[in-house]
Amino acid sequence: MLSFVRLVVGSKRPFEKTGRITNPLTYRSEGGGKPVNVRYESLTPTKLVPRAAELRDAPLKRGFSLMLIWLCTVVMGASIAPYPPSSVIVKLTWDAEVIKCGPQGSGDNWPITWVDDELQITAFGDGDGFDKQNPDLSLGFAKIFGDPPHFRGEDFASDADTPEGGGPKGIKASGLLSVDGTLYMFVRNYKPPGSDDFTNSRLAWSSDLGAHWHWADWHFSGTFGCPEFIQFGKNYDGARDNYVYVVSQANDSAYGYSPDIVLAMVPKDEVADRGRYEFFAGLDGHGKPTWSPHIELRRPIFTDPNGVQRIAITYNAPLGRYFLTTSHRPQGSQATHTAALGVFDAPELWGPWTTVYYDDHWSISDGKDCRTYHHKFPTKWMSNDGKTMYLLYSGLDGGLYAFCVKKATLEIRQTAQAGSGLAGKYARDKGIENDPDVIFAENFEEGSLDAVKSRWENVTNIEIMSLSEDVPKASAGKRSLLMSHIGGKDTGGHLYRRLLPGYEQLYFRFYVKFDPNCFPIHHFVHVGGYNPSTPWPQGGAGIRPAGNERFTTGVEPYGEKWRWDFYSYWMGMRSSPDGASWGHDFINDENLRAEKGKWICVELMMKMNDPATECNGEQTLWIDGKLWSKNGQVISHLGKGFPRGKWIWDSFNPDPNGLPFEGFQWRNTEKLNLNFLWLLLYITKAPPGQVSKVWFDDIVVAKKYIGPINPSDN
Repeated sequence: MLSFVRLVVGSKRPFEKTGRITNPLTYRSEGGGKPVNVRYESLTPTKLVPRAAELRDAPLKRGFSLMLIWLCTVVMGASIAPYPPSSVIVKLTWDAEVIKCGPQGSGDNWPITWVDDELQITAFGDGDGFDKQNPDLSLGFAKIFGDPPHFRGEDFASDADTPEGGGPKGIKASGLLSVDGTLYMFVRNYKPPGSDDFTNSRLAWSSDLGAHWHWADWHFSGTFGCPEFIQFGKNYDGARDNYVYVVSQANDSAYGYSPDIVLAMVPKDEVADRGRYEFFAGLDGHGKPTWSPHIELRRPIFTDPNGVQRIAITYNAPLGRYFLTTSHRPQGSQATHTAALGVFDAPELWGPWTTVYYDDHWSISDGKDCRTYHHKFPTKWMSNDGKTMYLLYSGLDGGLYAFCVKKATLEIRQTAQAGSGLAGKYARDKGIENDPDVIFAENFEEGSLDAVKSRWENVTNIEIMSLSEDVPKASAGKRSLLMSHIGGKDTGGHLYRRLLPGYEQLYFRFYVKFDPNCFPIHHFVHVGGYNPSTPWPQGGAGIRPAGNERFTTGVEPYGEKWRWDFYSYWMGMRSSPDGASWGHDFINDENLRAEKGKWICVELMMKMNDPATECNGEQTLWIDGKLWSKNGQVISHLGKGFPRGKWIWDSFNPDPNGLPFEGFQWRNTEKLNLNFLWLLLYITKAPPGQVSKVWFDDIVVAKKYIGPINPSDN
């Protein structure tokens, strides 16, 4: 089982120097200075202890004492997952049942591709197939009809059937792909004429579903020793572009392990032309992939120090994620095949990869490991919502030398999108205030400011407030709240109220409109918790909370560029350059702008850390019902392990090449929870006489995702 630890870097007291060193990592402190080398070492068979192998005068400033480094660890004897946990998949659960098609001894490997509605084509190695052929084939072919658990296999003859050879000295299919009616195949263990070298791979293609094959006059050697095609669905219909992608462990043999996975692409109508292949050559400074026609310039898309072997990658279209499956070698093992399995996901083929599942003992029978290999998730057997998949594989023990399938069920992290929230049930928001999951609702329809004021516990500068007839287009209401700030007269006003008795997770939705002449806003809408709760907002600017008395998050249109971001105070804050701890921002994308002159739907989710000792708190921002993504990762939803990025003082900058976000420890006591809403307009530097108008409407606080107003009349 996988677990995660937080390593505190900053103490000059070294940990005990004993045990076996695993993979070293190097980090720099947020203030710069010399790098800090960090290693994790196994101390005893039942305990893993972190130690600083070398702390080279890392600068320690006031407010900087913690660097949170997410490392995957397990009890002694188990392997360390190479990537942080998935930000999308909370859990993968395997069915206990192994579903088999055909008899024991029918073959192994089973690369597969979806050809037509009910038809998949697969290939097997070193077996007699579904129809018990004689002799056994090193390379044979079959058709698969139906879906688990009710499917069947049927062998068919091909001019590529290969009876001779066996093991590493007989060609075997490593990848199959159907593209616009053409079937492509890569074989491994290929021996060029006049050579005794079986560590090569070669391409073939068929226009009659595998009955007859044409062979390329070129082959891969030295790398791409076990090439597999990326699968995108039936006959390649779900492809995201006009290229075919090929991946492989980065060595020349399917019987060894490489730490790396390499990637090539080729136009889908020129797969047979070696001169059209390009190889992934790394990411540029903006996180975009670069490609080279020179194979020697290839760079890995994935690395596991425990090794990878006979990998497969398939695209789960409903989830918008690639799923990578690979065997690895448990620590100390030198076996060709193991019972180990890793499952990883990513938004793009080049990452950033995260861990869905990682276990040294995935396949067990009668208490013993069963060696398995060439695992893959056929796209035909993915459910419409992407949450159910079936893993195809084969093995050497426990009766698994056959076409074996096991069901996988995914638990998805809830990051709801527009149309799936509470508002979808209420036409134009009518009656949403009566929903059992709604805590508070304010639509300013009472008819007077006194009536509005009665629903809030603390109101300042009510004289800048008025009721306006300007409302969101989809709203059923006729009034909104207008705050009109005049430069030189005041700093704005607010409405504040408690949300008692307090909650562990809440969603806050409001509509806002900024006048085109509105001056930049210093602070805006805030939510959070006080312990004890107070009927007025508390102070604390520039001061890091202790963890038992307060935390806050603002949703703010930052500065002159009006970019949406969080502004958060919590016990895990870093220091600002001046030594204080000012509110932290996290999204840092100027493209996420607050557009003036139009109504905008803003929604914030906050989730408390539970238990209070953990850093598993979260916060999410939706603008007009949409999460914000950049460089292949969602950056407006932050939690333990996601997104990746880099801290620069008190500002988190999302970056797919950075470290996983450490999560929020909002509190260190369960007595502190979410218990207030603060509707704030705070402007401090507007020129004298400048009028800044901001409208608010259709505020809802709920236990579930709310979403934008449903514009339908039904």
